[in-house]
Parts: sequence; C-alpha cells; structure tokens
Amino acid sequence: GRKGGAPETVAKALVFECLRQAQQQKRRCYLFAFSTGEDLQEMELDLTSDNLQGLLDFLSWAFHGGTSLNEVITASVERLHLANWQ
Repeated sequence: GRKGGAPETVAKALVFECLRQAQQQKRRCYLFAFSTGEDLQEMELDLTSDNLQGLLDFLSWAFHGGTSLNEVITASVERLHLANWQ
C-alpha cells in the first residue's frame, strides 16, 4: 500500500536517527530507499555540508508503492562485499 502520512514521517525520522548515530560513532551510513514498482534509490548519507543536499533530497521524496525486499536485500549483500564496506 501507499506509505505517505505518519508511516512515511516515521521512516524518514528513523533514517535521520540512523544517520545521526552513524556520525556520532564515526561510521558511514548508506541508504537504500525502495518501493514496489519503483527504482531502488541508493546513496551514502552524512551530515557534512558537501553531502547535506543528499539528505535533503531524501527527506523531500514521497513513497507511493508497497514493500518488496528482494531487490534491496540483493543490493545490500552486494554492498557488503565491496572492499571499502568491510
């Protein structure tokens, strides 16, 4: 179903908190935004002035599809196999 409203706001707040925790722990934060029938969106997020636009872009997105984990799980596993994420 359509995310929107409170569920979408909660999801965005959760991403922001994960990013905040990652920055506090000096860890990297990578976002996979996905919705059934739409392209998988991937981006590395951080709170530096150079990358703040990526966070603002994400917060402006609207999610209209359902949830399908197949593509995002595959992309996550592929990301974990990259040398700079181990």
